[in-house]
Parts: sequence; C-alpha cells; structure tokens
Amino acid sequence: MNTTSITALPRDWRDRAACGPADTGLLFGEPQDQEDAVRRICWARQCPVITECGAAGIGEWGVWGARTDTARRVDRCGTVAGKSAHRRRNEPVCDACAAAFVAYQRERAAEARAAKAAAAAAVSEGAGTSAA
Repeated sequence: MNTTSITALPRDWRDRAACGPADTGLLFGEPQDQEDAVRRICWARQCPVITECGAAGIGEWGVWGARTDTARRVDRCGTVAGKSAHRRRNEPVCDACAAAFVAYQRERAAEARAAKAAAAAAVSEGAGTSAA
C-alpha cells in the first residue's frame, strides 16, 4: 500500500511562483510595465520557478521566466540561439534547445561531408580529364 502523504506530492510550479499574489497587469501589460515587473517581482522576490515559468510561456504574451515578451522574442526556446541564451542566464538548457543544437550540429556535419565529397569528386574528375 502506498503511504505517500499528499504534502509529499510535487506541487504545480505556479503554487511556488513569486508572482502568485502580484498584480497581473504588470506581468501582461505594456513593455515598460513588464520590465518593472521583472525587476520587482521575479528578481527581487527571487522566484524559485523561473525555468518552469519560462518553459510554460513559450509563445505567450507577457512576462514568463523573468523575461519580457520582447526579450523572449530574441531568444526563443527550441533554437540554437535559445541554447546560448540559457547558458548566458546560467540556466539548465531545456530539451527543445538541446535538440535544436544537436540538429544544427548534425546539419553542419552533413554539409561538411558533402563539401568534402564534392571536392574529392572534382579532384578525381580533374585527374581523369588530364590523363586523356
């Protein structure tokens, strides 16, 4: 029989967010209000769920993960730039950004192999025509 108490079960990240009692008008208002909310709520209160919040806010308007809508547009998760943004912010890299980076590396490696094969073919072709 499972005797895990309900208090031991993980709570939804929103229950632990620093912005819980905050004025949501700041979080979802004008860009300047969003900047103010990031400073006053997310950082000043040392929000413990910035990573979870940022992941939930992908594609949404407002402040998510201590990032304004404008700032998040620059470093969208699921991109190579997103991976770099996680690193700059000393955050764990999310799965979407890690997968985007791996795909980028594979694409670059395939391009390098194709260029090398084309160069080898050109050399081989050039050697064949000079012998004739």
